[in-house]
Amino acid sequence: MVNDLGSMDDLELMPLGGGYMVRRERLMNELLAKGRKAGIVVLYAPDGFGKTSVLLQYTHEVKCDPTRGPVRIIEADRATGREVFMQLEVVTEELKDKPHSLIAIDNVPNLDQHDTEDLIDRIRGLRAMGVGVFISCRPSNRQLIHGLGDSVKINAQMLKVHAYEYSAWASAFSISTSLDFYQLTQGVPELVSALQTGLYGQGDVAGLLENEIVNVYGAALVDLASLDNNALFCVACLMILMGEGNIAELEACGVRLSMVDQSYFVRDYPIFGLDPAERSFTCLGTEDNGRLRLRKLVAEVRPELVPRAARILLKAGRCDAAMGLADAFLDRDAVLELAGQYGVDLALTGHGGRYLPSSAGHDRCRGSGSRANACRGAWRISGSGQRVQYKARSLYGIGHRARGRTGGLRNRPCFMEGGPDTDGCLLWGQRAWASYEPDRARNRDIPYRTRYVVRAYRGQALPDRAGR
Repeated sequence: MVNDLGSMDDLELMPLGGGYMVRRERLMNELLAKGRKAGIVVLYAPDGFGKTSVLLQYTHEVKCDPTRGPVRIIEADRATGREVFMQLEVVTEELKDKPHSLIAIDNVPNLDQHDTEDLIDRIRGLRAMGVGVFISCRPSNRQLIHGLGDSVKINAQMLKVHAYEYSAWASAFSISTSLDFYQLTQGVPELVSALQTGLYGQGDVAGLLENEIVNVYGAALVDLASLDNNALFCVACLMILMGEGNIAELEACGVRLSMVDQSYFVRDYPIFGLDPAERSFTCLGTEDNGRLRLRKLVAEVRPELVPRAARILLKAGRCDAAMGLADAFLDRDAVLELAGQYGVDLALTGHGGRYLPSSAGHDRCRGSGSRANACRGAWRISGSGQRVQYKARSLYGIGHRARGRTGGLRNRPCFMEGGPDTDGCLLWGQRAWASYEPDRARNRDIPYRTRYVVRAYRGQALPDRAGR
């Protein structure tokens, strides 16, 4: 569809996002200056970052400039290569004798290599005629983005609403000043406009925001899925399943994210909140709404990634999150398989009573398979999470009396908010027990057995007598 931007009424024909109501002052000034010099502007970002709104603001500024020619807008979303070329031929013929004019092509689709190269040649030909070109596309259209290397480029990170723009957006959308602007939206324009309370009355702002979060992440996943590099899509799915975490947690389980891949997330898909300095990521949404719905989406599309994400969480020591994910999307056998592989970790964090037998001796753990492995894992650490915590308390008591001989116990508290630090208590308490009452320790299975199993499962060295 070709639109002649002859009056402001023509804007009603275009699909407008909420961001059109707020003029991006600094962005527009930069684009107008650099765009006129370069002749070609490429704006690329996932859906929800206000590409169309910025394009319309740019074309309006050009139209209001008396030194510029007419403006034409082509809506190319879901168009074929042939349809795009036909529209380009029409406007090119119309503007060939009108210098300093502008052609804006919104949502250029991903074309095959031949059509993309043809489109690049046509765009450069328009520039040679004195016609400026402004195009918007999604980040997955890499052939077009890289092919126009001599253009001005605006990415998703640059389209985020920055702190200096907050007052204008809050005023335009009647956003409550009590809301944490950046924590809720990460500056994504579509999400910022979802915080509005004035346009839609006193509605469910939180519900509207969660719906928009799901839509924006869904659009980003669709765009990532269309890339030739499927690894980025898998990493994005794992991030959604985990909710938040560190890159080191992914790498510990064989998920590699190079600096180039990290730059793609930061520049093109900032919705995932990846921070290269902190090597962390944070997805938006609440656990019982937005994040849960996104996890359901990922579990339907890539179900094999759910147990992988659960293993990453378990290996990182985040057992609550791991088993919550497993309970929601895995069958019982898959959950028991995870319990068999990480029985010690589950029991140490109080999950033994839910996933492992409450009293498990070796005589009850015959056979093979996930159930038998889970049973043995429970038996190795004295049955269940409750018994482990009880044993940790008793070990701490003996270790406290023996701290003069073991050293450092006074600096290693075994009780934290919500319960004892069973891991630390076991590692320090059984060491103290063995030092203070070696005969009793040798006559009981639990301290030494736990000592060796914890070291084997968690890869931690036991402290020496000096507390190191």
